[in-house]
Amino acid sequence: MERIDKAFTSIASRSPISAALWHIARWRQTAADMVRYQALLENNANDTLSDAERAELTQLRIAADRFMLRKEQAAALLRWRGHHIPPADKL
Repeated sequence: MERIDKAFTSIASRSPISAALWHIARWRQTAADMVRYQALLENNANDTLSDAERAELTQLRIAADRFMLRKEQAAALLRWRGHHIPPADKL
């Protein structure tokens, strides 16, 4: 059974699916997106957001949540496929 597990892990680690999952797991938000999001958060804390900015902040928050969920799902699938996932700062 152990030999089968090692063979599966070897094949799974070389598949295009694994490559795509690693790409997602390593993906980073752009600096521009982070700067804009931070500026909107600061304006929100100061209660100086316009309605348009509030809508933008909501959309950016939803996008950030989806982004993190995709990364977490990719990492979970990679672990399931036998990969070692380093800490986020080492990806």
